[in-house]
Amino acid sequence: MAKNLFQVKEINLYIQGLLADDDLLQNLWIEGEISNFKQHSSGHWYFTLKGDGATLKCVVFRQWTKGVFFLPEDGMEVRVRGTIAVYERDGQYILYGEEIAAVGTSNQYALFCALKERLYEEGLFAEERKRPLPLYPQKIAVVTSADGAAWHDMQKIFTQKIPAEVILFPCAVQGAGSEESIVRAIETVNSRKDIDVLIVSRGGGSKEDLAVFNTEGVTRAVAGSFIPVISAVGHEIDYTLTDLAADVRVPTPTAAASIVLSDKAIVQESLRAAKNKLIAVIEDFLGSQRARLTDLSMACSLSTVLAQNQCRLQQVRKQLLLGIEKIQEEKNQRLQRCVAELSLINPLDVLARGYGMVSGERHGAPLKRAADAVENQPLFVEFVDGTVHCCVEKVTLTKRQEGK
Repeated sequence: MAKNLFQVKEINLYIQGLLADDDLLQNLWIEGEISNFKQHSSGHWYFTLKGDGATLKCVVFRQWTKGVFFLPEDGMEVRVRGTIAVYERDGQYILYGEEIAAVGTSNQYALFCALKERLYEEGLFAEERKRPLPLYPQKIAVVTSADGAAWHDMQKIFTQKIPAEVILFPCAVQGAGSEESIVRAIETVNSRKDIDVLIVSRGGGSKEDLAVFNTEGVTRAVAGSFIPVISAVGHEIDYTLTDLAADVRVPTPTAAASIVLSDKAIVQESLRAAKNKLIAVIEDFLGSQRARLTDLSMACSLSTVLAQNQCRLQQVRKQLLLGIEKIQEEKNQRLQRCVAELSLINPLDVLARGYGMVSGERHGAPLKRAADAVENQPLFVEFVDGTVHCCVEKVTLTKRQEGK
């Protein structure tokens, strides 16, 4: 075994010790332009200092940021005081800053800020210009490099989505001529009438790599698109003028592919749930209609009709019998009154009280006056229990009758 064999960690620690022993690398000031600035949720600042074609990774921990009275931005010229040390895990030397002071702003960054302000004043970034994305697009245009990782990553995501036609409009996304290439691709997409949504995309990179998406030409092309635009440039921490001008900004190209189309599984599950709900509604409706039909069938069946009519007939019969009984009772009462009245004038009843009925002939008409009797003629006096035969000896009239 060789005596000069070391573990990676051992070498990193050794180099860290060498740097720590070098007084030049302790408490020094370094001047440069900030790039890729990121403020972590922990409060630490991470960024790169660049200048003269070289870069240096820097970190300013939270306890040192509290003394800084401005928030660093990409493009700012700053001076950072700190110590150079090795980050053991990555084997990379880093400037650990303890103080940061602004020096000025680079010309490139100043131009960027001026362009951003001018486009903002024109209303290219206004929220009221933002359009919603179509829910189920049929054709999707992607403006990006055909050889870039962004296009290949999006293709993988699209295979998991509901079917749609995805058309690549290749262009250069970096370097000389990239601005004209992207603008031309966007214009080509807008010349078609069958595109539902446009994705302008590029994978991650440095601020210099993404610079074309901060140009005026690309920004105006995105803002002027008749088709809704999704900007998917760089990583989550990267923001470009294209992001501000687009209808929707997403942090990565894969995120654009994820939001523009729904997942197959989600749509299938949604359709399945809607189908089950519709079936349940239909079954409930059919069940209620069956119950109603059964009720109507029972109401219209012959046996039911006969039973109902028989019941009604019994009720009518009962009412008729009650009516007849009432009429009979009234007739009986009337008959009894008539009998009572007739009995008062019945001759037999009069005879029963001791009177007799006199007639000139047997069973003849009764004599009403004494003047009707003829002397020496027979008279018949009828009593209740028989008839007495008499002969008129003399007729004597009362004085009243004589005067008549």
